[in-house]
Amino acid sequence: MFNFVQFRKAIFVSGGRTRGAALFAIIGLLLVLCVPQVGAAGTVEVSPYNMNDWGFLQEVGTAMNPGTGQMVLGPGFPPLGLGSAQLAISDSSTGESIGSLMLAGTPLSSFTRLEYQTYRSVGTGNNTITLQLVASYPDYNTAVPTSGRVVFEPANGVVPPTIVNDTWQTWNALDTNARWWITGPADGAPCRQASPCLWGDLLTTYPGVQIFPNVNVGGVLLKAGSGGGWNPFSGNVDGLIIGVSGDETTYNFEPCVTPTVENTDTGEMFCTIQAAIDDEQTVAGHTIQLDAVTYTELVDITKSITLQGQVGTIIQSSENIPDFTSNHNGSILWIQATDVVIQDLEIDGDNPAISGGYIHGGADINAVRGIYMNSAFNNSLIDNVTFRNLGRGINLYAGQNHTIRNNTAENLGGPNNGNYGYGILLMGNTSAQITNNTVDGALTAGIFMQNNHSASNIRITNNTISNSGIGLGWNMLYGGANGLIEDNVATNVELGMQVTSITNGYLEIHNNDLTMTAGNGEQGFYVWNTSPDMVLITGNTLTGGDEGVALFDDSAAFNLAQAHLQLTGNTIQDTGTAVAITSNSSAHAVTLRATGNTIQNATTGISYNGTESIDSATVAGNAFDNVSTVFDVATTGSLFAYANNITGFTTGVNNTSGALNARHNWWGAITPGGVNDADAFDYRLGAQMSSWGEGTLGGASLNTATGSGTGVIVSHGRGLANVPFGKGNNPYASATCSDYYDFFVLDASGDWTVSVPVDDYGDGTCDPTLAQKALYQFALDETMPDTDCIGGACWNLPAVVTVNGRSLQVTLEALTYLQGTPFVAGDNTPDSNDPTAVSLTTFSASTNHIGVGTAVILLLLTLTTLIFWKRRAA
Repeated sequence: MFNFVQFRKAIFVSGGRTRGAALFAIIGLLLVLCVPQVGAAGTVEVSPYNMNDWGFLQEVGTAMNPGTGQMVLGPGFPPLGLGSAQLAISDSSTGESIGSLMLAGTPLSSFTRLEYQTYRSVGTGNNTITLQLVASYPDYNTAVPTSGRVVFEPANGVVPPTIVNDTWQTWNALDTNARWWITGPADGAPCRQASPCLWGDLLTTYPGVQIFPNVNVGGVLLKAGSGGGWNPFSGNVDGLIIGVSGDETTYNFEPCVTPTVENTDTGEMFCTIQAAIDDEQTVAGHTIQLDAVTYTELVDITKSITLQGQVGTIIQSSENIPDFTSNHNGSILWIQATDVVIQDLEIDGDNPAISGGYIHGGADINAVRGIYMNSAFNNSLIDNVTFRNLGRGINLYAGQNHTIRNNTAENLGGPNNGNYGYGILLMGNTSAQITNNTVDGALTAGIFMQNNHSASNIRITNNTISNSGIGLGWNMLYGGANGLIEDNVATNVELGMQVTSITNGYLEIHNNDLTMTAGNGEQGFYVWNTSPDMVLITGNTLTGGDEGVALFDDSAAFNLAQAHLQLTGNTIQDTGTAVAITSNSSAHAVTLRATGNTIQNATTGISYNGTESIDSATVAGNAFDNVSTVFDVATTGSLFAYANNITGFTTGVNNTSGALNARHNWWGAITPGGVNDADAFDYRLGAQMSSWGEGTLGGASLNTATGSGTGVIVSHGRGLANVPFGKGNNPYASATCSDYYDFFVLDASGDWTVSVPVDDYGDGTCDPTLAQKALYQFALDETMPDTDCIGGACWNLPAVVTVNGRSLQVTLEALTYLQGTPFVAGDNTPDSNDPTAVSLTTFSASTNHIGVGTAVILLLLTLTTLIFWKRRAA
């Protein structure tokens, strides 16, 4: 006896494209479904959407040569509707059936009509689909088995008919030409296969013969195969009519109630997506149009076609495939061709008719992957597709030049082991343009690149990820690819972006907006195992999280556990530690260059940690505001922080190792105690940094031909508020012919040349400055700025100033004169201590009044100054 409870469920949800068999024995081959049905007058439509307790069965056969049963359109013009049931076998030992439990206990003598039609497309001789009744013989010799089948073979007619191919033929199993044979009674019993009987003779010989009275056994079958001459065979059956005591029921086998799939290039209609793709008239370039209905099937896209849906088009899995080793690799749509287009539809991994998947987000996830590719097929377009309730929405494992755009993915999960829960996952040297997609609720990552060795032209732009583990990911597994990640938004994610294991290629991460949760080690950027000059993170906004940027190596057990990063122009705010640099391996380098970033509202600005020395960390030209501890140093290394604007802090430097060189930063109006580093305070910038450069800054330069090290230039801008250390008096301090600059050197030796550009307004205003070589240098106390100076003692004319074009130059020894030295090109007046000239009131004759002669001199000087300012304003 067959038990087909589970098989029947698979048939119901499969669209009819299923295979399978389970063999049991009770006196013969019996088909068992789950609910008995007694035929009722009228027409019953049997389709994959409602099998009405019919099911396909491979009764016998081998795994190498299975039979198949499915509902199909056609062939030709079926007797009823648009389709029929197709039975096909490729081996003589195989038997394939379609059958149903019905009419249990009905005497065969009650049958008043048994009729059906067949169509043979492949086959020879007189074999065609037979009609079989699962019966018992209660009043026959009880010493032998009394159950079996009653079989009608069209070829056994009194006058054998001719079975022809490609034609529908009608068979009346109760007419005077029809003969039947039985199984069950022992050999030698009447009406065996070797000596078939007319219907009347069979009833006379076995007067009590009936449909087996057990409701789980008795029924009707239509069968092909299980004997010689059937190899190969493909045929169809339709229009089965069963009459009992004059009440007749017609069974119409259809692939669907209404065909909903169209090849718009050929005009052909189909009931399943797969049938449309497999049709021999469907070729590359054709469009398969889907209606606004739900399709329940697993689809192999084996041709370069367009799969075009519309609002309301849904594709669900036809079986439970929640694992990567499941049937169809756990995928609903499997791309196996180049130039495939999939657009305007929905893929749902939760089929309500199937249980047993992974429970996640209130859904029973029955499929791991929505769209899958595992071979090097190129140029796929996935556009405006909604993915929900899946382990992975899009999972491409090969191919180049794919386009993934305008898609939506939500509720992506499964076991929390890193293998499930991706919106878009590209692997294995796959390149794509990924743009304008939305991912919500991805357990592991919204969009992730994994192991894309040597891929090129990967662009991930204008995507939105929310409520997910990782927002964006780029993990090359000791390889690399060229890529741009730009203008994406990730909100409420645990990790904004993972950037790991990059040993070649170049990745720019630009203008993304990442918002992290906090409290469990959440990070904005997680950067590990990156080779030098391969990763640039620029112009992004990071909000929240416990660490804005985490840059670190690992133990020496990882052969390439280095970490290098360029971090420029980003805003990091409302976080614990804005940038955390960690080195734990002496064998691998860790370097950071952080420039032009804004860090605000953080507990710690930059932390330097680890058990080993950090090779190089340069933090320059950044703005820190409202940061409790700006620099927290707990390790050694080549650590520089300079040209930064730092305001609103509690502790400037926590430098327990003494490794950080924090000279040349603007600490606002803070006292030395606030900076917490006397050296950093003594060599501080005298005014807020406006712009900066290394070696050159606009027309200014600091270069050496005889020494070594790095020359840095900071511009403070102009005006009284920008005079270093506040040592300037108007109008002279606001009448300079250059910006106020600070020149300093790092790890330097030898002589260096300072070059300050002199303004050229085209009217000669600053020509006297150039002619007089009026280059002013701030007074030094040993090597540091002399902030205790007063008046004219603060600014001096250095010796041996030369003119080079419109620049004033002076060559100075680095260690003595360039440890933080403000310079400015003065105005065009001949004051010897410009730009902090002594106030003219010092020339007064007394403290009570000004003499007439002195008043005249002051008036002339005032008029001269006003005339000069009028010219400058012009």
